[in-house]
Amino acid sequence: MNKILLATAILFGALLPLKAANISYAGSAFNGVIASSKTIDIDLNAKNIDSAVVQVIYSTASPSTVTFKDGTVAVASLTVVSLTGLTTAYATNSIWISSNSALVGSTLWVNGYPMKEGNAWTCDVNYASNTLVSLNAALNNNFGSLFASTYNVTTNGNKVIYSTSASYGSASNTFAIYSSTPAALSSSSTFTGGSDNAYVSINGYKLQANVDFWPQATTAQTASTIAVVMTNKAPFSSMLISTGNAVGTALNVVFTTTTVTGVNANYSLYSSSPSVLQWNVTRMINGTDSDIVGSTLNPVYQTPSYGEGYSYVSPRSANTIYKTQTQWGTALPVLFAKSGTAGTTPGGMVTGTTYYVTNVTATSFQLSTTVALANSGWAMPYSTIYSSGGFTATITPLAFVGYSVMTLQESNDGTNFQSLYLVPSTSAVTTPALAQTTQTAAGAASNVIWGIPQANFKYLRLNFVPGTAGGTNVNYVINGKGSIRNILNP
Repeated sequence: MNKILLATAILFGALLPLKAANISYAGSAFNGVIASSKTIDIDLNAKNIDSAVVQVIYSTASPSTVTFKDGTVAVASLTVVSLTGLTTAYATNSIWISSNSALVGSTLWVNGYPMKEGNAWTCDVNYASNTLVSLNAALNNNFGSLFASTYNVTTNGNKVIYSTSASYGSASNTFAIYSSTPAALSSSSTFTGGSDNAYVSINGYKLQANVDFWPQATTAQTASTIAVVMTNKAPFSSMLISTGNAVGTALNVVFTTTTVTGVNANYSLYSSSPSVLQWNVTRMINGTDSDIVGSTLNPVYQTPSYGEGYSYVSPRSANTIYKTQTQWGTALPVLFAKSGTAGTTPGGMVTGTTYYVTNVTATSFQLSTTVALANSGWAMPYSTIYSSGGFTATITPLAFVGYSVMTLQESNDGTNFQSLYLVPSTSAVTTPALAQTTQTAAGAASNVIWGIPQANFKYLRLNFVPGTAGGTNVNYVINGKGSIRNILNP
């Protein structure tokens, strides 16, 4: 290609012995794939061109086949690790009297409230059991709404008060006890063992033990119960397909799969007690967007969102297929074919149908039903399939058939064009001939160069007539000079 362009520059200098400073236009007027009738016009007056060398480099296009799919669902698994801690429990604490005589004048703080011996309770230096009874009564009288206390003298003579929170839950674990004489009167600094009903959440929606599901006798049975609830209870039933006790897997595991495809289906996951109910990930995985964005779904979000959602915003446009392709051009005929039987074909698309490409970018394209609509930029509407997954299809450009013809034409009014007759520099012909070249299906890369010593017309056109099918790579290069020293960019 570089050698061809260099030859053009040398030829330009030979054909048009004007001053180099007068070059007014140098570059490619078009470089791409043409698959339908197309005209490329240059206003010579606007470009200050009086004489020019025109080069057309062309070859049969080899457009790539594109495979696309409707996205993948997201997955995750939940393991029922243990039944212990699954159900709510009371918080407890114990207060031990080790030395009765040392308690005279001592203070016991409960949640920061002081209970001083001699005021709130009494130490009987002769009978420790009386001290035990008095302190137990004081605890129940002052803190009975928080916890209940009972006392006992163990078989080995230890005096102990057992306190149990009045309500279930981990909040009771914050109850604090402190003794001014810990060697004589001791306890744990806080209550312990209080626990809430364990729960998991999916995209912000909570599923809680003893509220939404009931723990069973074994972890496997509990996993099966959770799976049933997820499958049948809203909103989980619209979000997930869940199974438990799957053959060939750990019986205490719940396997979940989203009912929709897409990045937005990678729902957030949480467990209040990972040692009891454990997700394998913190967010569902493997959800990918469909390559197809249809007209029936808001293109800003690829899939519906639930609960707190996923802050994913897609910049994609409606009725667009997002796949990279090469050597595609507007109105290129392509054959749409569904692969296999899995998945659902988007509404509006029919397998075995020829469509025409439009609005091609480096990473996306749209389809039209006719050449004319493709050239106008109209995109056919179709629905996005986002609820099943498994759909795969190919779009295959049709092979080049027939031959394409490229002709230079001239006009003074921009409406009425007639063919140009020039001397082609790439042939042995020395007399003017029709400025036309033909690309055949079997043709390799070729080029033709025409010199226009004096442009006595205003508009120069390259008129492209396509073959029966397929596309042609065309690079239309113009180097022009003006009669005045005025350089204008294209």
